[in-house]
Amino acid sequence: MTLARVKFFLVILLVLSISLYLFKSVFNYYYFGDDWFNFKITKVDSFGDYLAFFKFREDIPVYRPIALQTFFFFLNTFFGFNAFVVRLINFALLAFSYMLTMNLLTKISGSKQIGFLASSIWVTASIHFMNLAAINYNLIGTFFWLITFLLFIKFCQTQKKIYYFSTFIFFLLSIGSFELALTWIPIAIFYYLFIIENSFSRTVKIFFPYMITATIYLTLRLIYVKFPPIVEYYVAFNLDSVKAFFWYILWAFNIPEEFKKQIIDNLIIFNEVFLRDYWTLVIKSFMGAFAIVILGIIYPIYRIYKVKQSVNFRLVFFAIFWFCVTIFPVLLLPNHNFIMYLTLPSIGFYFMVSYLILQSQKAILPFLIFFIWLFVSLTTINFYKVNFFFNEAQRFSRNFSLGVTKQFPILPKNSVILFQLNDSRYKQALFGSNAIKALYADPSLLIYYNKGDLFSDLKKGIKGPVYIYIPE
Repeated sequence: MTLARVKFFLVILLVLSISLYLFKSVFNYYYFGDDWFNFKITKVDSFGDYLAFFKFREDIPVYRPIALQTFFFFLNTFFGFNAFVVRLINFALLAFSYMLTMNLLTKISGSKQIGFLASSIWVTASIHFMNLAAINYNLIGTFFWLITFLLFIKFCQTQKKIYYFSTFIFFLLSIGSFELALTWIPIAIFYYLFIIENSFSRTVKIFFPYMITATIYLTLRLIYVKFPPIVEYYVAFNLDSVKAFFWYILWAFNIPEEFKKQIIDNLIIFNEVFLRDYWTLVIKSFMGAFAIVILGIIYPIYRIYKVKQSVNFRLVFFAIFWFCVTIFPVLLLPNHNFIMYLTLPSIGFYFMVSYLILQSQKAILPFLIFFIWLFVSLTTINFYKVNFFFNEAQRFSRNFSLGVTKQFPILPKNSVILFQLNDSRYKQALFGSNAIKALYADPSLLIYYNKGDLFSDLKKGIKGPVYIYIPE
């Protein structure tokens, strides 16, 4: 290994170390909410039970057999309820995806510097906090999505069928992980048609199997997968979708997700109480984002124009196309907006910004931008560590799991636990009876959170021994 390669490896290791430092708090998080449901449905007694993971389910409004059922089956089989392991796996996925992103963007742009800067911005962005600390299917799906693209590029370079076949296999793994997998098709078509300039007829021939697969997937999904009839899953493309698009751009600049909830009836005015308590956060976040816009987009464009530097507009449009296409499916749920959905789309966004920065040929600019970026990202992550909605939920879920299994090491079938609570957030943390069913691997168990509901159901005929859980 040459000295240059050693230095580059050490720099990559430094960036990953910075990312690990930024997100170190997530390693303390426990399971809660949907996690308990996913553990409950991944109990397997035969190979047939495992194959059933790949069926469409009426009780799940998504189809993610790889990233949900298979992943939680793997966790439960080998690690039980050790949540530290899943956080470690999540960060490993982020780290490997960082390397894949760097490799992919380097191949697409032809510049190692662009690939390195864009991927380094991505791996240290605050948008990953939610995926690392709670929901990780976007990390799994993005991981397979990136491998799919890299294998496809390898096929384009070699024309070997093994790479075409491998591309298709990882495309299926991506589909089995998250819905954004389908966005690979239009983005790869753009790359194949406009970046490496293939003919339209050959493009149709190459992507025909993928389009057929996508059509079958969408048809089955429309038939078998139904969203629950609640406002959060209302499907539409309207003014709220446009507002959501605006917020996804802001979140990509490390603006805290909470800001959207604290804006009163528009995109400008904050809730007075929130602004009074967090005015320093607002100033730091927006000043940092503003500095990145000025120094990372506006100034590079000005300098490129001034020095008459050539611009590969196809590459710029490709990066913008990447962001818009991969975020579009999320916009169809205008009332269901979270930073976790930026895992894949943000790569295109950071690709564009990195291209402009390096094309300006101002040597100090990438270092200055990255320093500002880390400052804003750390500011936002520090806010998340204290104020994110699942902080209290995971803490309560851990206490309950340890307490109930200690108090009741064994529960007979059809047992009922009475755990009186006055806070509905705690009930959500245990996802009804899903936590107790998962912890004891017994679907017959039930938990009630108030005596009224329990007495009512006992009169209706519910049978089984009743135990009262009292936290220590």
